[in-house]
Amino acid sequence: MTIVARTVSQTGLDVDVEAALVQVFLARLVPDFPGLVVATAVPRAKDGSLAFPPLLIVPSRAGGIALSPMHDQPMVSVQCWAPTPVAAWELTGAARMVATCLSNEKVVLPPVRPGGATEVVSVSYFRSVGGPVVFDDPRTRQARYQFTDMYTVRR
Repeated sequence: MTIVARTVSQTGLDVDVEAALVQVFLARLVPDFPGLVVATAVPRAKDGSLAFPPLLIVPSRAGGIALSPMHDQPMVSVQCWAPTPVAAWELTGAARMVATCLSNEKVVLPPVRPGGATEVVSVSYFRSVGGPVVFDDPRTRQARYQFTDMYTVRR
């Protein structure tokens, strides 16, 4: 099960960097990590409870600033879950490598609404602001790491 989530900016200034990272992680990591789910939130089961897949990446905006109506500088925390600490570390390392290589990339996002326009997000700057940290999840008994990056993006 692969979930691609899309959020709508409440201010109109923020670039949807979470959706951009979901697209990039899906394209570049799923071939090496079969069964990987990448989404902007932990998936939910039909009964509404959290449904943690064995391999999961969730990028979440953790702050940042809108530099102009077209430029944004988001800070994003990326959480990576896997069944074991070694597997979580490997997934985190792969996700960090993908994130590190985003400078000068363009990501095409699908429309927010049916019939809507696509959005192109250009990443012009990357900086790691928080390396991997163990962030075990007692709800799942899965290993989890988190890292935080900052980007400068333009729509």
